Amino acid sequence: MDEYKFNISIYKADLPILSIENFRLVQGKINFLLGESGIGKTMISKSVFGILDPDKFQTKINNADYKTYLLEKDTIDLRQNGFFVFQEPSTHLNPLLKIGTQLKEGNLGTGKNEHALLKQLWKNSDEKHYLSLLKIYPKPYRPSGGEKQRFLLVMALKKIDRYLDIKTKTIPLFIFDEPTGSLDDELRNWFLEVLFEKFNQKPFTILFITHDYSIISEVVNKNPKLHNFIIFNELVRYQDEIKQQVFDEQNYLNWISKSKHSLSSQQQKPGKCLLTLNSEINVFDKNITICKNDYGNPKIPLKIHQGEIVYLKAPSGMGKTTVAKIIMGLIHANRFEFSFNSHKYNHTTSKKKWKRNLWGKLISMTFQHADEALNVNSTVRQTLMNIPRKKRPKSTELMQKLKLVFDSEIDPSILKKRIRQLSGGQKQRINLLRALLLETPLLILDEPLNGLDFNSIQKIINLIIERRNTGTGILIISHNEEIIESIVEKDSIYYLLQC
Repeated sequence: MDEYKFNISIYKADLPILSIENFRLVQGKINFLLGESGIGKTMISKSVFGILDPDKFQTKINNADYKTYLLEKDTIDLRQNGFFVFQEPSTHLNPLLKIGTQLKEGNLGTGKNEHALLKQLWKNSDEKHYLSLLKIYPKPYRPSGGEKQRFLLVMALKKIDRYLDIKTKTIPLFIFDEPTGSLDDELRNWFLEVLFEKFNQKPFTILFITHDYSIISEVVNKNPKLHNFIIFNELVRYQDEIKQQVFDEQNYLNWISKSKHSLSSQQQKPGKCLLTLNSEINVFDKNITICKNDYGNPKIPLKIHQGEIVYLKAPSGMGKTTVAKIIMGLIHANRFEFSFNSHKYNHTTSKKKWKRNLWGKLISMTFQHADEALNVNSTVRQTLMNIPRKKRPKSTELMQKLKLVFDSEIDPSILKKRIRQLSGGQKQRINLLRALLLETPLLILDEPLNGLDFNSIQKIINLIIERRNTGTGILIISHNEEIIESIVEKDSIYYLLQC
């Protein structure tokens, strides 16, 4: 098979944005590209596919001006014959056209399998629901992000079906940029199964971008016949340089296996109960229920003890983050109740009680999106120095703390950088570190592994376990089911359902 090689440099207003030498993409194979959020995976893939804005960025590919690259026959063929699934589906969906109309775009093929694909991607929903979505114009708030993502996957699969139906020597490129980020593992695995089944019929080139390292187990264990067609690469940062390197999937598989083995051999007794959250909550005029399984029975209060990690599971959009913010007093619910150290909190409790007793004193929280929690105009030093602590840390101490979540060779200049200058993965590390430094009895982690590379994931998991071992109660919300379940006892897993 042919291997594409790209030397890419991207500038904006003469300031360097990204530079990578020898970016490789093997034709006719399934190329997985792993790495932290914000390191450049999306920008690289957009530049290769020919959809980066030539007026917004000054781009060169293989020393050629980008506008020249866009006019090359090979680049035109990439765009015409392939498809790009955007990380943010709203980027692709046209707000002036009904979704059903967009699914029938001329270059997507006849759509003979369209209904079957829709039915499978909405397998747990009433058919009337997803059919009603076909009649609406996409808006920021409707359909949901996960539903928009599913429509984009249907478009890509239809384009693949078109390729399968015609005779051509051209091998198209299909780029999937975080295509399953808003899907639960069941839907993610179904999509992979369908994608690989079509690949088996007639190979095409796939670039699958993700920071979901748990996808490795599904890909390797369920598809042994495709072993020679699957490539795992990772983008890594060496100081200010970005490089592509081969990722050995066995490193991840061995680590997961070791984590599960360590969990089964642990004999830790949880301490006293810190928090008890009643099973029934009403918020935004919706009833959500905490249960012991995903069938909705029995309903059970969520309890978190000292030295215990609790995992709250649910499909995307069900309300997991909402529950965390209700506990934190950041969202007003119509009905809820929980106790913390025997003190009662409910929908009638004043915000002053949260501020006086809980915020940063008994509970701290890391948010799913770091930008939601951090002041992007503050420096890293200011962000960490302003944490309420008895003693203000010195720069040397801050660097030692940063090394807990960053590589050990991190440059001290990072303390002077503003949060907005950091990559998504770097922001997430600061987001996590800030909550860890508060050392509260209860720690709520909403998607703590979001956007991290494999080395950072291992570091964060170790820090979570260390914090648990010191007696901290921890509530985790995450789509990384395999990783989180490798460190959580089965009795400490709860499910969230809408009634």
